[in-house]
Parts: sequence; C-alpha cells; structure tokens
Amino acid sequence: MNKNSLYLVGAIATGFIFNRGHEFSFLIKYLLMIMLFFPLLKATVPRDAAVYSHAMKLCLVMAGTSIAAYWLIKSLDRDLATIAFLLIATPTATAAPMVIRLLNKNVTYVITAVVTTNLLAALSLPFILDFIHPGERNINPGNMLLATMTVVGIPLVLAQLIRAYRIQLANKLTKINKLPFLIWLLVIYLATAKASEYLYSHHVPSLMLGKIALISLLTCGFNFLIGHYVGGVNYAVEGSQSLGQKNTMFMSWIALEYVSPLAVLGPVCYLVFQNLYNSVLLSRNKHPKPVG
Repeated sequence: MNKNSLYLVGAIATGFIFNRGHEFSFLIKYLLMIMLFFPLLKATVPRDAAVYSHAMKLCLVMAGTSIAAYWLIKSLDRDLATIAFLLIATPTATAAPMVIRLLNKNVTYVITAVVTTNLLAALSLPFILDFIHPGERNINPGNMLLATMTVVGIPLVLAQLIRAYRIQLANKLTKINKLPFLIWLLVIYLATAKASEYLYSHHVPSLMLGKIALISLLTCGFNFLIGHYVGGVNYAVEGSQSLGQKNTMFMSWIALEYVSPLAVLGPVCYLVFQNLYNSVLLSRNKHPKPVG
C-alpha cells in the first residue's frame, strides 16, 4: 500500500473514530465544487469524433444499468437497491484522467467522460430518484436539480471562462496538485464522520453493513467490466476507467442530502475497492499508484 492509499485509509478511519466532523458535513457541497473545478480546467473539445459517440454510450449504459440494478434488487431489499443504483449512476471520478495518463492511454476520452457523466448525473438524478422514491420528503426534483446543476455547472462555467480569458492563470492552476488532494481527504473524512454518527445513533445490524460492502464490491467489479466492453478494442481501458472509477464524493453528497446517512457507506466502501483495483492495475504497469 503506497502513501496516498494510507492517507485514504487514515481519512476513513478518522471519520469513524472521531465523528464530530459530522456537524460540518454541509461543507461537502462546496468542497465538491472546488474538487470539480481543477480537472474541468483541463477539459477541451475532443477532435476525435469517436470520443463523442463513446461518451453517449457510456451515459446510456450508466443510466440503463443503474435503473435495471435497482429494479432487480428492489424486491429483496429497497435500501440495498437504492445503494446499488447510486453506485452505478455515479459519474466518472475527477481523478480518472490522471490514472489514464499513468497508463499512457487516451486522456481526452476520459476527460470527456468526466464532463458528460457528471452533467448527466446532475440533470437526471433529481427526476430518477423522485421516480423510484415517490413522495420522499427530501427529494424535490426542482430544488434538487438546482442544487446538482449548481455543484457541476458553476465549476464547469468558471473553469471554461478562465481557460478562455485567463489562459496563464489556468495553466498555473492546473499545476496545483496538493490542494485538490487535501480537499478530497477532507470530504472523505466528513462523509465518513456523518455515516459514523448515524451508525452510533441508530441500531444498524452488522449483517446490513456486510450487505452494503458486498453490493459495493459487486457494483465496482461490474462497472469496470462493463466499461471495458463499452470501450471496445480501441478504448477498453479508457471505457473501464470511465465507468469504473467513480466520483464517490459526488454521490456521498447526494446520499447525505437526499437519501440517508446509511447510504453513504456505499460510496465509502466503493472508494476503497476502486482504489485497490487501480493500485493493482498501475503496479502491473510499473507506474505510480493513484491518489483517489
């Protein structure tokens, strides 16, 4: 396990042990916007037309398989079905382009996936969650749409304005690596602290926790595998990372804000599994391991 992976485990462990940070979980929304801003600074219009068609395929597969997973599991356990839906519907992680760069693959493909899948999630989740959980107090499609589009739209617009009118500033900002990583660790801590506080104040059976971990493991493997096939011969690795490496912090915010603190355990478990997979993947290619 490398240094960054230890930081990941440390942030999760600290959140479970010292969970007073749950009082500041409302900051996740704003920290997430900062996290999205930095990779979106690097987003450019792809020249390869195939990238656009693949981006559409990724979005369709992500939407279709997430809804299918929910309806398949719903009869067994509605809470687990919701977690499975969220984990498959989670957009591409902002760190995915970095992993692809280390693997010497098409970075533009994955950056396009980051932009398109995050926009898709922001636009569609308010309506899909309202459809599968009708009448839920926290889920108001209009308010939720405004919130999700604010989280994704503001960093996207701001990043593109800086690229268009302050290119030197944009170049300097893209070289900042430590700040996004520190923010990422802080968000992990806050999300885990909120989940920990919920576990301490509610009786949650150990069996349920095991089921959440199992669902997270299965969806993680499924996402990486189905992405490999969507990418085809030319973009197998890129497709796998685009569907497999998830923006778990985005979905942690969605879970805390609109579902339940228990549901945030899904993204936390998924975060561990996807990092383990990418660590093995990168070690086989004799490259440094990912940060998140």
